[in-house]
Amino acid sequence: MADEVIIVGAGVAGLAAAAELTKRGIDVTVLEARDRIGGRILTRHLREWQTPLELGPEFIHGLDPALWQLVRDNGLRTLPMDRDMITVRGGKKVPDEAPWEEATQAMTSAPARDTSASKHLASLPAGARELACRYVEGFYAARLDDVSASWIAVQEEAGEQLQQDHVEHLVEGYDRIPARLAAGLAPNVLKLGRVVRKLEWRAGSVRVTTEHGEAYEGRRCILTLPPPLLAKLEVTPAWPADVARAIAGIVMGPVLKIVLRFDEPLWESFPFYDPKSPFGMLFSPEERWPTWWTDTADPLRITAWAGGGRVDALTREEDHVASALSALANIGQIAEADLRRHLTASAWHDWQADPFSQGAYAYVEVGHADAPATLTQDVENTIYFAGEATHPRHSGTVHGALESGQRAALAVGGAT
Repeated sequence: MADEVIIVGAGVAGLAAAAELTKRGIDVTVLEARDRIGGRILTRHLREWQTPLELGPEFIHGLDPALWQLVRDNGLRTLPMDRDMITVRGGKKVPDEAPWEEATQAMTSAPARDTSASKHLASLPAGARELACRYVEGFYAARLDDVSASWIAVQEEAGEQLQQDHVEHLVEGYDRIPARLAAGLAPNVLKLGRVVRKLEWRAGSVRVTTEHGEAYEGRRCILTLPPPLLAKLEVTPAWPADVARAIAGIVMGPVLKIVLRFDEPLWESFPFYDPKSPFGMLFSPEERWPTWWTDTADPLRITAWAGGGRVDALTREEDHVASALSALANIGQIAEADLRRHLTASAWHDWQADPFSQGAYAYVEVGHADAPATLTQDVENTIYFAGEATHPRHSGTVHGALESGQRAALAVGGAT
């Protein structure tokens, strides 16, 4: 007998949908291309790192009730990232940047007619414009000339409501979230290593085929693939025009993140370091790697981050460790050789080159601000979409992925 619901993708969205449907007594099959669950949550538990190494999402941003309920219900421990945020230029800490309020106001004010972030922010004074632009690039992993200013305004307003500046680490690792979601599933529900290539459907019936010709049939399907992979999926009959347009209007933002571990916290010797008020996050706009943070659980670890257009130059460099060490040496006014001598471990994952993500997380292009909302609608009560890219207010977040999976499951459950 055909499974009731086929779910494509075992990231947080797919697992959340599967967990919710299972609780409702609805049969599911989850097809995952990777050899593991979790999607873009990529946590490594390695001896040389002492504590969990996060190569994908790392933080809980804000107080989203769905995610925090999952954390509390499963007894997961968190640590707040409550140290100072500082900006460094030319090896020196600079005062708090006063134009931040002006930059925030511009980002939360949607233009009368949608335009790119670069055009929307162009009229700001230089200081506020620089702040806003680097925030959009870094936080949203967005290219300034492409990203919708109207979409950013919605995301910023939603983030403020959830107090997104409240940031915490998961002590045991972010992979505990997908593990908890999967814990209640029957043994045969999860099928790993299944790369879905084809979807054939009619109202009330779906047939999903993998690259090796395995076919799975059901009454409904929940797709949690990133938009670039949705666009490549062979679908018969083709998507309705509004769905096709929505998929085309959402792109995956580029991010490079590299984690470095040393045998001692060398940044405590940097000229701007204040032991009475140690930094947790550091911004150095002049550097190729403009954002850095220390680890609450591991004092020997520091992470470098670049997003959006900043990634273009970095991807042309062959040695990301070398470029990150060079940037950190400039920031701390220290010899790169000294950093390299004390380096004990480094790690990174290229999400742009990852065939099952093709980027870090989603942003919406100009003229497509309504695309995520379009993908919250089903196609003839048969095809449903989930994933962080489909959340109208919390794209690019784990809690957005979680809520999208729960939303899709509730829609399927109501239609069954």
